[in-house]
Amino acid sequence: MISLELLAACAVLWTSLALTSSSAVLPAMESFQEKQAETKSKWTRDIVTVLPDPCTTNSGTAGICYKQRDCDDLKGTGDGDCALGVGVCCTFTYQGCYQNAENGAAVFQNPSYPASEPGVYSSCPLNVKPANKNVCQIRLDFGAFTLAGPDNEGVCTQDSFTVTGASSTIPTICGENSGQHLYLDVTPGFVNVLLDVKTSTPNTRWQISVTQIDCTSSSSIQAPSGCLQYYTGSTGTIKSFNYVTPTAKPT
Repeated sequence: MISLELLAACAVLWTSLALTSSSAVLPAMESFQEKQAETKSKWTRDIVTVLPDPCTTNSGTAGICYKQRDCDDLKGTGDGDCALGVGVCCTFTYQGCYQNAENGAAVFQNPSYPASEPGVYSSCPLNVKPANKNVCQIRLDFGAFTLAGPDNEGVCTQDSFTVTGASSTIPTICGENSGQHLYLDVTPGFVNVLLDVKTSTPNTRWQISVTQIDCTSSSSIQAPSGCLQYYTGSTGTIKSFNYVTPTAKPT
């Protein structure tokens, strides 16, 4: 006959062994799962090709999708993910005048941005060099654009923004154009485009995203040739340049 004391001792021993086994298995399982996730992540990074396609940064400016190391090598700044999280939306900021933008995306800002300019500039250009020979369009997005407005005849006599080097006709613009955009047709090859801001009044401000479009890549933002602006949404509001909502006059 087995005594109650012996049965109790066996039960205690079995419980102790079970707890010991469980405590040993859990860390091993966690380590296995971590290594599995790490291997899967590495496999994804290796198998997914990151194409240098246009993207929008978390800040809302233009960027190009690169792997992080490539963005670092090009002295860009990663701001958001792309390509299933394998790439980063790499942006290149040019704050000031007389600079060369040599990548597929650039952000052109006034020297004091985000503050307004206290002084004036007879010329503050950005020279946009094509990223490759297949670039046939450039899209400009005006995140901020505040210059003096035109005269009564619509002529920009004080401040102006001009584009030279495009194959399409681009008007000179001025005034308040934050939120507007422009498309420039360019001849594929290696023709530079010059963006130039000229001011004769203080308190000007601009932040212009420059996105080069490779017409062999079927880019979703490519516009039909000859378009100055291109809208793809089914609803929205289209405003003329320097459109300012009129304020109510006192009665």
